[in-house]
Amino acid sequence: MVSVPGVPCQPLQYLTAVAKSELSSGTKATCWALASFANTKTGEAYPTVATLAKAVGLSGPTVSQHTKRAEAAGYLHKHVRHNNSILYTITIPVTDDMIINLDTETSLDLLSPPEDNADRNE
Repeated sequence: MVSVPGVPCQPLQYLTAVAKSELSSGTKATCWALASFANTKTGEAYPTVATLAKAVGLSGPTVSQHTKRAEAAGYLHKHVRHNNSILYTITIPVTDDMIINLDTETSLDLLSPPEDNADRNE
């Protein structure tokens, strides 16, 4: 399964994006439940799979499958922490209209290392 990159977002923006998506109803329900636990500024959440399963009314393994599908579609990023707990970040997929078209010269300038201020003062 190829993953789509996603950008972190706030819960309300996320809920709207998920509602308009082509995700299955089970994956949407899992995403919506996850959003209810998300920090409103960072989009991060760390409910257990059991907590998500209870919120959605599905089994733990089913919820795990839905989070994998959401991550593959760009609606979620999972980071397994040192204690095997999962830090979720709700994201929206990067789309073509989100990408800024830059002219070649500007693109090359962005790739160049910044000039050293000491060199300017000489």
